[in-house]
Amino acid sequence: MGQRNTGFSKNSLALYCFRLIFQVYFAFNIIMTLFQMYAEYKSAKTDILGELKVTKKSFVRGLTEAVWNLDNNQTQYIGEGIFDLPLIKAVIVYDHKDKILFSKLGKAKKESEIKNSSEGFFSYEFPLLKMDKDGKKIGTVKLFSNQWVVLDRVKLGYLILVIVAILKTILLFVLFFWVFKKRLIEPITSLADQAENINFDELNEVSLDLKNKKRNELNILEESINRMVKGLELSKKETLESYEKIKYMNKKLEDNNFNLEESIKDRVKEISEYMDNMKSAVFSIDSNLKVLNPVSSYALNLFGRDIAGENVLKVLFSHLQPGSREFIDLTSCFGLTFGADSLQFLMVENNFPKKVKIFRSGKKGESTLKVTYSPLMKSDDKIHKLMIIVEDITKYESHYKGALNDQIKFNYIKELLSKKSKVKIVKLIEESIKESMDVLEDFISPISDTYSKEYFVTKTIELIRDLSSRLKDIESLSESIDSIIPDLTGWKNHLLTSERMNPQLEATEKVCEVIEQMSLCAQAFSTVTPFIAAGKIEFKIKEGVIQFLADKKADIDKVYKNILEYIFLIRTIDQIDDKKLVKAVGMARLYPNFKETMNLIYQRSKYISFIYKIQMNIEGADKYGHLASMVKGMPIQEALSATDLKYGLIDPYVDILEMNVSKD
Repeated sequence: MGQRNTGFSKNSLALYCFRLIFQVYFAFNIIMTLFQMYAEYKSAKTDILGELKVTKKSFVRGLTEAVWNLDNNQTQYIGEGIFDLPLIKAVIVYDHKDKILFSKLGKAKKESEIKNSSEGFFSYEFPLLKMDKDGKKIGTVKLFSNQWVVLDRVKLGYLILVIVAILKTILLFVLFFWVFKKRLIEPITSLADQAENINFDELNEVSLDLKNKKRNELNILEESINRMVKGLELSKKETLESYEKIKYMNKKLEDNNFNLEESIKDRVKEISEYMDNMKSAVFSIDSNLKVLNPVSSYALNLFGRDIAGENVLKVLFSHLQPGSREFIDLTSCFGLTFGADSLQFLMVENNFPKKVKIFRSGKKGESTLKVTYSPLMKSDDKIHKLMIIVEDITKYESHYKGALNDQIKFNYIKELLSKKSKVKIVKLIEESIKESMDVLEDFISPISDTYSKEYFVTKTIELIRDLSSRLKDIESLSESIDSIIPDLTGWKNHLLTSERMNPQLEATEKVCEVIEQMSLCAQAFSTVTPFIAAGKIEFKIKEGVIQFLADKKADIDKVYKNILEYIFLIRTIDQIDDKKLVKAVGMARLYPNFKETMNLIYQRSKYISFIYKIQMNIEGADKYGHLASMVKGMPIQEALSATDLKYGLIDPYVDILEMNVSKD
């Protein structure tokens, strides 16, 4: 332990207490001394006033006779005698008319100067009375004294008071300081110094060497610190024992960790090889929809790029247009998933898209992908990541779609054959297709931009209700049409109140789905009607509609001409090569009204496809239907790539041009 420091600092608590106590005493002592001096002064002044009264008795008779006899010499003589008294500083004698008979004012010339003097004059006044039966007043006398007379009388007392006060202050200061230093400052300073020098490696008890027999606060503090030292010593011993145990356990853990690291490396390698050999893209996303590492190697083959760090909406769902119902539903599902529990995920899981279509580099046309979602939970059972598994099922989807259409057609044929009024049913199909085409033509006409939200919604609902009622004899077709919008009221309210959805786009989509269902039914019926005497299904297109069809095809050609000139900077489509495709991406992202242009191509090509289907022009229907499908699947403008432009926009149109050339 280091050497004790018995000194004390200016900031010592004991020294502060000493200063405070002594300052209070010093102030009190000054106040009491001043009070005593004031009392002495008042007592001396009172005594002097008393002496002035005694002086009156000595001179009043002689002065009264002199004034009564008008003996000015005698008055002068007596006045001078009064003024010569030590306590008298001024004398004034008045007659009965207050006329001054004698005055002796010292340095002053007038009575008013005495009253205003800084010497603190005070006076005693008494009348001169003629001692007869009436006691007539013949004059007045004023005797003046001042504070200097009073102070002269008390100065010795004041001196004694001050000397006594100073001696008491010095004595008490020395006494207080000695007591505080010996009994408080030095013990506390010593205790603090010893506590500061306590060393964990060498724990010794502290001692104040107090001589007092009675226990006080310092003894209690000393004992408390010693108990703490003993506790530290015990903790030190336990810590050393624990350290040895931990050291031993660390040695064992190091041995085990080496074996565990080898096992983990083997397991990671095994999992990596498994993921790399999978024919599926496996990755996870966070609440910001960002694709996180690790990403399986097949994702590079499937998407043609490293998707780590990209937004999953751009990777898988770029074909969804912001404002469409599908886009809003998808983003809402993601928002409801993250931070929720597994039960919440089960409630929204069915609303996630299970199949998506994208354009892949080096592969013509769209690819159909199957998407599976699996939540990744935290320790608090909240979803913090979402694992996504993507498989390419394009080949199987094509076969499945073909088989499904064949199955639907077979059911339509079987249902038609079971009816007695076959001719009536065929005519109903023709009329229904015509009515639906009229609605579609209205929705995509040049004046459609002037229609209100309510118009698109109301016309679509009226069409579905009318067709469902008209085609009730064809139960499967009626059910298919009803399933396009299961809840008409809910769909209407949502479309009219949502600020993000486009009513024209949504309504047009629903009408197209209705026409597709009836066209599929018409194609099925066409295979059997010649054999059942029901006649051939014909949709008699008016000349105006035929001209309208030609106009729509010309519209598409004009749109593509603008695209070639302003995006690809060329005049003919055969001038496009890989370099121009890459350069065109930047121009396409800046192209004004790109979204509206794609919608225009989609609507026009879809309409043309329906007309060709009704005319049984399968090739034309397929080519324009394929163009509509490809354009609809185009990603948003900001996410466009060269692959999207080639396979989604250019190649389908090239196929149409080649079809037209072969026909010519």
